[in-house]
Amino acid sequence: MLMPNKNCFNVHYMEDTVKIFLAGFKKWAKLHRITQKNICSVVSKDQTTISNYFNFKTRPEPEMVQKWIDHYNLDENEIIQTGRKELQPDILPEDRINEIVDKRIAKMNRPENNVIDMGDPVKLELYKIINDFPNKLQGLELNRLAVQLAKVDPEALKDIIELIDFKLGKSRKELGQSPVLKKDVRGA
Repeated sequence: MLMPNKNCFNVHYMEDTVKIFLAGFKKWAKLHRITQKNICSVVSKDQTTISNYFNFKTRPEPEMVQKWIDHYNLDENEIIQTGRKELQPDILPEDRINEIVDKRIAKMNRPENNVIDMGDPVKLELYKIINDFPNKLQGLELNRLAVQLAKVDPEALKDIIELIDFKLGKSRKELGQSPVLKKDVRGA
């Protein structure tokens, strides 16, 4: 079902899946010439209610979303992808984003800018970690959010780090690989 489990914390995506689904479903309906009146009949709601859903003024119940998925035989992942594109149409392709970030990092590394001290092992390690991300903006955003969380709730940040460590260990076990041993960078 579309709704995330309340007990599950998805570190990779912190997004409003219902809003994204509705944006994708609205686009799908338009492409397939499905009217709001037809959509209303599936869930026994009036047209104003459906319009409010599509304009993000109110939210449908999960059962209603599931009825649409079942009735129209929708590919939920396809609708979500379409919704992301609808809500973020001006996002650059990932390779272009990485190129821009690379240029900014290179500019920051110029001696005259003295922004990143490559002699500082911690800053050098952080630079390498962010540079290793397939999407460097995600790497920067993840680090920015971690800093904010560390200021507000350091224990929650430790929990997230442990969750990521657990997920990585579990994934490596499933692939038949040994867990990665690494330095503990969380502090005592």
